[in-house]
Amino acid sequence: MVGYGASIKNRWIRRHGRADRYTFEEQEIGAGGFGKVRRGRDNSLDRCIAAKSLDPILRAFSEAEQERFRREARTLAKLSHPNIPAVYDVNFTPEKFEIIFQFIEGQNLRAIIEGNGPTQVGLARQWFQQIASALEHAHKNGVIHRDIKPENIIITPDMQTAYLVDFGIALSAEEAK
Repeated sequence: MVGYGASIKNRWIRRHGRADRYTFEEQEIGAGGFGKVRRGRDNSLDRCIAAKSLDPILRAFSEAEQERFRREARTLAKLSHPNIPAVYDVNFTPEKFEIIFQFIEGQNLRAIIEGNGPTQVGLARQWFQQIASALEHAHKNGVIHRDIKPENIIITPDMQTAYLVDFGIALSAEEAK
């Protein structure tokens, strides 16, 4: 049975190679110390995605940064929560280091505060209940985010849902000890 599954996988890769699976917009939608985030499309599943790519300089020269990026992917893959973007795929090759995950349409909380001024108390309470729920879920799964800030909270355009993003410096509970 193992051989049969492997042959199906190999045929699928030949017919639906990874190179054709994803297409990306040129303009980045976010950036940080380790790389950039771009919006894209999963052509096989016909859905919007986001890809976080490790900066090529770090990919080429720093094994520690590559491991941190791998750890972020593994950390996110453990978490399944309505306020944490889902990981769909990873691509760790000599040419690419990227995490493919759920695209969240919206703005970060910093941009909303700066652009709109004070927020209604009811909305702020709703967002922070959602973020607290996401953090509780992460903690129950042994993950400590370590970088909670307005830039790492995305609010959807209808202003109803908050997402906790960027688990780049997250640690497992064991690593934090």
